[in-house]
Amino acid sequence: MTDALRHRGPDGEGYFEDGPIHLGHRRLSIIDLMCGAQPIANEDRTVQLIFNGEIYNHLQLRRELEGRGHQFTTRSDTEVIVHLYEEKHERCFESLRGQFAIAIWDATQRRLVLGRDRMGEKPLFFHASDSSFVFASELKSLLQHPSVPRKIDLRAVDELLAYNYIPEPRSIIAGVAKLPPAHWMVIDEDSIHTGRYWSAAFDRVEKVTEEDASNELDRILRETIPLHMIADVPLGMFLSGGVDSTLVTAYMAESEASKIKTFSIGFEQSQYDELSYARIVAKRFETDHHEFIVKASAANLLPQLVSAMDEPMGDSSAIAMYHLSQLTREHVKVALCGDGGDESFGGYARHHAMKLSERFANLPAIVRLLTKVGVGAMNHSPLRERRFVRYADRYLRSSDQPFARRYASIMMHVDLQQRRALFSRDARGQLQSFDAAEAVVSAINNCSSPDALNRVLFADQQTYLPGDLLVKNDRMTMAHGLESRSPLLDHRVVEFAARLPGDLKIRGRTRKVLLKKLLQKWFPDDFIHRRKQGFAVPLAEWFRGELRPLAESYFGNLAIAEDGFLDQDAVQSLYRDHLTGAARHEHVLWSILCLEEWYRQTMRH
Repeated sequence: MTDALRHRGPDGEGYFEDGPIHLGHRRLSIIDLMCGAQPIANEDRTVQLIFNGEIYNHLQLRRELEGRGHQFTTRSDTEVIVHLYEEKHERCFESLRGQFAIAIWDATQRRLVLGRDRMGEKPLFFHASDSSFVFASELKSLLQHPSVPRKIDLRAVDELLAYNYIPEPRSIIAGVAKLPPAHWMVIDEDSIHTGRYWSAAFDRVEKVTEEDASNELDRILRETIPLHMIADVPLGMFLSGGVDSTLVTAYMAESEASKIKTFSIGFEQSQYDELSYARIVAKRFETDHHEFIVKASAANLLPQLVSAMDEPMGDSSAIAMYHLSQLTREHVKVALCGDGGDESFGGYARHHAMKLSERFANLPAIVRLLTKVGVGAMNHSPLRERRFVRYADRYLRSSDQPFARRYASIMMHVDLQQRRALFSRDARGQLQSFDAAEAVVSAINNCSSPDALNRVLFADQQTYLPGDLLVKNDRMTMAHGLESRSPLLDHRVVEFAARLPGDLKIRGRTRKVLLKKLLQKWFPDDFIHRRKQGFAVPLAEWFRGELRPLAESYFGNLAIAEDGFLDQDAVQSLYRDHLTGAARHEHVLWSILCLEEWYRQTMRH
């Protein structure tokens, strides 16, 4: 199991066994390079701990624990958790500021305690049966254990086709789950208990001026970002040139005396390339800047990419992230990034669309109908290649649904009818009562905020962020033994943003109002208020060009269809529609391609 995780921890390994408990760990050395090997124990060795991640407030916690008489033998952040557990047991996770998946064996109480960080930055899979409990950082490690079944969960396949990722806590393997973010789990001989130790309070919106909110966010970032820069190894920054990564780079430059190393990626197709903006930022802060141009090499990369993904995921920007991580690891061992800004401060077009949809719902019925017909006609014309037209059609088709279902529909790349057509007859029968929309619908309905935008942001933090964005970040970086850190996901930042009213996040056509206000200290408006680019890759064009031979080979001989899950004719028909330009299906096609490659690697191996 630990050998399967060698890429996550190439610097060392450690093991502990005591009767029924077996712990294994692979180490990526970041803090206390000489003495931080795991498992790490307390003074009398009754507590043993293994841990993946970083605790950013470990120095403060250490001072407090030493003041209360605890004895330390290392400088590592891991040992801090051990002594914190001695005092607080499973409540110890409430004191940790960082990203983590933690396993603690308590020999005195004969119990195993698991914990995961608040936002879900670090993964934790588990399988429970009558005779065993097995856990690991990645699914591929879990599947090395003979008690873990190799059976596909059809519900997960349906969610993958809908969203391009599998929302937590489900996994692609039936009987394997993910411990949700901000949760602990206690396992003993008789029972399994779980609990939630944190949640951002979106229901406590404060009345605050833009100036006061901006000043408070500035104070929080000045305290947070230097904490995320603590390391005993070289450190850098993923710089896209977008608002979030630029802002983090700015605060890093202000707190770091030496030159920051920055890393950017671009594409041969200029419309997907933000390198020019990254260069502006690098020049402004005089960073040691490195760039990489991605060519249409996804076909050659697919086996390595899918292996690194660990379970099927259709987010094609993982291609860019894989290359960026590979480049970055040649220079540093830790890289900060801008992940999390969109999900806390309202950065996506769909966030803006949900605000506008509330107004649209109040227009006269005839106006709504004519608008839908007009945009629908454009979506079946050459104008469909324009992103605005595709998005507008998608939003308007869901406009008559209740708020939560409307957002779930917007999040889906393929609707229910289209997805069902892709499954085999037997699989369709098994999925008859399953509703893939429920993951997003329940997340929105679990938020009591009166602010529509805040309910949507809460849903993103519960679904898209841990299920897609953070999976992509973790797997692509760890595939190269690189640690990524996201200061905008620090819970102090997330808690602050949750208290803000929606108009301090999106106002008029401006998204991420506060983050852009902070950037005005360093950059002019034309740099700050340009159209959001994101981390997209030219996938639609690749399927008609570079990827075409591979796609035709895979879609013409689907193992996932041969074994009774998908309908091969339906998949080929979908691909033909994309090739001819009758429709655009690149996202679901990429999900199917990744699912097929994963299935061949994992289930046919």
